[in-house]
Amino acid sequence: MSFRFFASLFLLILSATVVLATTSQDVPYYTDYDLLRYSEGSDTPQEPMKKENHPLFSNSKVPPKVYRVKYTPFEGITKRIIVTATFNDSFRALVAIDTGADSVVISRALAKRMGLLKDSEGKLLWQASGIGGSTSAIVTILDSVEIGGAKVEFVPVLITSSLSEHFDGLIGMDFLSNFSVFIDSKNSELVLEEKPERKKLPAGRDRHWWKANFRRFNHYRNFWLKTLKSFKESSTEMDGEILKLLKRQYREAERLFYRLNNYAIEHNVPLSWREY
Repeated sequence: MSFRFFASLFLLILSATVVLATTSQDVPYYTDYDLLRYSEGSDTPQEPMKKENHPLFSNSKVPPKVYRVKYTPFEGITKRIIVTATFNDSFRALVAIDTGADSVVISRALAKRMGLLKDSEGKLLWQASGIGGSTSAIVTILDSVEIGGAKVEFVPVLITSSLSEHFDGLIGMDFLSNFSVFIDSKNSELVLEEKPERKKLPAGRDRHWWKANFRRFNHYRNFWLKTLKSFKESSTEMDGEILKLLKRQYREAERLFYRLNNYAIEHNVPLSWREY
């Protein structure tokens, strides 16, 4: 018989071994991967790879990325953790880490430097609430926020009046919740560790984040639409400027809502996560 016949017969027997292989540590464990380890036409197979070293059965995991960022505690007796953040890949500013804040907050001075307050940009007026009470704010969405290489894209932010003479922003849980966060007070380092499960989520965000933000931006839209309709019913010709303002607010609320929706479509977010 020809060499090709014996080679074909050998491969047929080896293929059957794949089906009959056991998990015993004493029995060779062949898989389709092992077939690729034989050179074409060879009749001298190599020894099968041990199961614990086999790439198809290996339990080894790539460790998550860890970002260590030096911080300086220097805001009075509070000793806030102050680090440098980069916004929209271009603008650097000192920010304070605030686990008690829901959102990322930046000062009007920083927003102006970033060009966020130009007439061509929408300005959605709202209120920011905190332990100290409420204050007027502007809502917008940044392309990205980065701290020491740890980066989050598409970040809703609030723009308020000056926060402190020591920093121009607060980094709240909307950014921090994307990482495991540690404070190394001995070395004065903020440690941000990536969460591997984020890679399996649409744009790295879970169901709660998507639903909460769809409800949030839809609420802005409904509020300004209701306010606009109510004002139209009672307004006079003397109220023209106020009417223009309300229309701009509603248009901006619409723009931000559809920016969120388009981002969700781009990242294949399930419809059930977009309910509002």
